[in-house]
Amino acid sequence: MKDVQQAADSNELSDLLTSAEVRKHYRISDMSLYRWSNDPALEFPKPLRINRRRFWRAADIAAFDARQRQRAA
Repeated sequence: MKDVQQAADSNELSDLLTSAEVRKHYRISDMSLYRWSNDPALEFPKPLRINRRRFWRAADIAAFDARQRQRAA
């Protein structure tokens, strides 16, 4: 798995995370990822759809992580 923060720091379009990488990062199921993506209150980043597959920008995931840490503090 790519390190999310390292990929976010490079800020390239090639730094896309697959749904499997995002699920592994959070240790969640595909159904949980679907629910998070469709819950407006959570403000989870929306995926990019490329050839019917879902990808997330590493920078968006890192920003979401930072927001969640701020809310928890």
